[in-house]
Amino acid sequence: MTESSTLKQPKDPVHNSFYKVILSATGLTILLQMLGLFRQSLTISYYGLSRDLDLFWTIYAMASVSVFSIGIIVETVHTALLVQLRDEQGNQALQEALLPYAASSVVLGCCAGLLFITVVPALELIYCAGFSDEDRAVVESLIYPSLPWIVGLIAYYGLSAAVKTIWAFNWAFVGEVLIMMVSITLILFQHDSIHMLPLAYGAGYWLATIWLWIRLLKEAKGRFRYAWVALPVLMRRIVKHYSALMTSTLYGFAERFWMSSIPEGGIASIQTVQQLIMGLSSLLSMRDSYLVPLAQEQGREERLRRLLMGVLLISISACNFIAWIAPEITSVLFNYGRTSNKDLVLIANLLSLGAITTIPATLSALVWRTRQLSGHHNRFMISSITSASLTFGLGWILIKDMQLGANGIVFMQAINSCISLLIALSGLEDHSGFVKTVFKWAALIGGGAILFSFIAVNFARNTFHQPILVILLSGSTYAVLTAAFGYLLRHKLRALCF
Repeated sequence: MTESSTLKQPKDPVHNSFYKVILSATGLTILLQMLGLFRQSLTISYYGLSRDLDLFWTIYAMASVSVFSIGIIVETVHTALLVQLRDEQGNQALQEALLPYAASSVVLGCCAGLLFITVVPALELIYCAGFSDEDRAVVESLIYPSLPWIVGLIAYYGLSAAVKTIWAFNWAFVGEVLIMMVSITLILFQHDSIHMLPLAYGAGYWLATIWLWIRLLKEAKGRFRYAWVALPVLMRRIVKHYSALMTSTLYGFAERFWMSSIPEGGIASIQTVQQLIMGLSSLLSMRDSYLVPLAQEQGREERLRRLLMGVLLISISACNFIAWIAPEITSVLFNYGRTSNKDLVLIANLLSLGAITTIPATLSALVWRTRQLSGHHNRFMISSITSASLTFGLGWILIKDMQLGANGIVFMQAINSCISLLIALSGLEDHSGFVKTVFKWAALIGGGAILFSFIAVNFARNTFHQPILVILLSGSTYAVLTAAFGYLLRHKLRALCF
């Protein structure tokens, strides 16, 4: 069997398949966004903005800052090394690397679980600074139910990188759906205790991991000799990425320190909105489908610039509309069960500001992920240290003095996202000219988006009173106006993004 027939890879994957992958990823992300919204609705309906939900999101934040980030690193490093191996030694060498690389991600997941148990007592000093002894006890009781989640997530990311490297994106996409469906099913039938939430999330990742193993076993055909030669390189890169990423924990520590002092329900409301925003950001970034094409060094800078412009224009249009229609979205998603009107107002306010924050956050994340592929971390470390310092100062003003609570936290996130984006863009070649282009088009598209949102939302609100009808009518009107505006600018937009 020839190499070309062994791996069903397109002849020119960057040009022939990249946009097909983007379209598939966009369709998948819309589906996952809907499933994610349903899962969030279930969670808020069953638990409300309660203290228990505050404490669940606290243990989630501890896991995110200490071990969940390893999953992203594993995906990035595995992708870069496997693409390099394929380019230098061919498809047979790639096949022989699939199983060892996948197995290494499971081992790393187990190590991450042990690391999490070790660091939680230290993290409690910051993340639980404003909690009572009873609250701390609940947080500690959530540690062990979270371990399957941690191991499964990191293993899934490692296997997902391997599957995407052989261009089996459909298998990875199905895995994403499995994660959602399993967790939703378990939450539906087992929601008596807050301890069931991490178990439900973990079960989804484990089933998806098994699904991806099936694909890799089929592709590898038992070959696994060459990969262990690269194991020292793999571990060095993971440690290097993790060390650089740990500088971002300074910002996380500062934010969580102030978050522990906001009123009950504030943490749950922030995390609820952040989960919605993560789904939106995932849609805008095409679920990181750009990683494999951008892993190829030749022409990387030009592809990154065009991708940034495309994401910028789409995110401004989408996020602006969501900010306008946030009250209706919140009512449709969360006006059930234990949710009060006060909770709905708070979530709507946070969603409006969070949607706008998504624009710089998505763009900066795209640049940082690309820089990870090339091993450049200096500006990321500068950005993290700057954000941490700013958060400590802003928290004193917004949280302690002005008592803004959850709104103050989201204001800090917005400011830090903008600063992170500016630092990220400064690393691009001829960054001053590119930044001017970014601001020019952001102002043009942003102005049009504000005007179209004002027209569409107010027209819908004056026509209907039911939130779902307001969303549908305003969304349709906004889409027509935006499409017409885009059609007028189509030639310039094509030159910028394609």
